[in-house]
Amino acid sequence: IFALVASFSAIAQDIIPTIGTELCPNQEYTFTVSGLPGNFINLNSIGSVTITQFPSGSGTSITFKAKFGDVNGEQGFEVSYQGGSKPFKYTKIKSLFGGYSENFSNPTTLSVPICQTTPVALNISGNKYWNTSTNPYTTFGNITTYKYKIPAGWYLNSTLSTGNNYITATGPVTLTPTANSGNGGLIEYIAKKRL
Repeated sequence: IFALVASFSAIAQDIIPTIGTELCPNQEYTFTVSGLPGNFINLNSIGSVTITQFPSGSGTSITFKAKFGDVNGEQGFEVSYQGGSKPFKYTKIKSLFGGYSENFSNPTTLSVPICQTTPVALNISGNKYWNTSTNPYTTFGNITTYKYKIPAGWYLNSTLSTGNNYITATGPVTLTPTANSGNGGLIEYIAKKRL
């Protein structure tokens, strides 16, 4: 009996994309599960996953489509097969909702240098996605898209600011001030959600 149990546990049960992959919320992915120790029976979601196309294939391999929810937490699938079931849990979903060391509901502020008249290069780095459903918390990836609010009359790359609007940009940005607005005001930035 022990040899039979050991042989079943030694069979690989693989999923593609792999568990450690960083994935985006609200984007449809095609998943392939192979190496099940018994014929496929059923598929259920774990967490906020939406299954958009139920499995095709039979036996020990299936293919299906799904989207992850834009929530901070563990999400995935439970695959039932003859003789048991297997959970596949993803923790690296790039959501900006909840559970962060930084507050992504409120902007971070930087002081504008007084009398600034030359362009300023700005690169926000070090901010990562978090998953608080793991212990310890999982941090991964780099957040690269932010919304910026800069003084009126300034340009962020080539977009003119009214002083009240947020301008979205990805990666390093260049702020170009005007002589009459580089007066010690504030630059605000906040990570951009996918809404």
